[in-house]
Amino acid sequence: MKLAAGLYEALVARDRARALRELEALVAETEALGEDGAPQVLARHLHDLVVKALASLPADPRLGQQVELANRLVELLAVESPRAGIDGGDGVAAPAELLLALRERGAEKLGTGEVPRPSLSLRHSDLLVNGPRDLRVGAEIRKERGSADQVDLLVAFLKWSGLRVVRAELEAFARRRPGKLRILTTTYLGASDVEALDDLEALGA
Repeated sequence: MKLAAGLYEALVARDRARALRELEALVAETEALGEDGAPQVLARHLHDLVVKALASLPADPRLGQQVELANRLVELLAVESPRAGIDGGDGVAAPAELLLALRERGAEKLGTGEVPRPSLSLRHSDLLVNGPRDLRVGAEIRKERGSADQVDLLVAFLKWSGLRVVRAELEAFARRRPGKLRILTTTYLGASDVEALDDLEALGA
């Protein structure tokens, strides 16, 4: 492993420790891993290793082997950390599936149970920049609103021209989840529009 000068916040795995011992032109600055932060740091390290291991399993049949390995890891965790509350119920069921939605049976029969899915996976975060070839912020907010339990908008300035793009969706959300719409903005330089602030307050934000 080759190490270059710069800032790090990396766990010292064995290969990195060996590389640090062999440094000549660089001085390493380290700190002890504390008990409070250790679960997150170690879990991130293990996450990367598990992803590599699962992806490198033989191609045929890869999914079955991936599920089997995942379940063996769950069993190991249950044995090694019995107070964690991990048990066989945390294993992956066969066949492996993803739960995508739950809808009321009555609403489904009336054709009103469909909730639009966001373009971005619910399991990941992403940065939307409104580039010409990128996902549009307004469109994604409209889609996200349908499945959201709470909406928190953090914006430097609140303009009516921007609010009107998503106002109908925010109004519908405020009716569905009263008290769960929060806005954090500023009055710096008077750039936020008063009518936009008043309108959101009237919606219950």
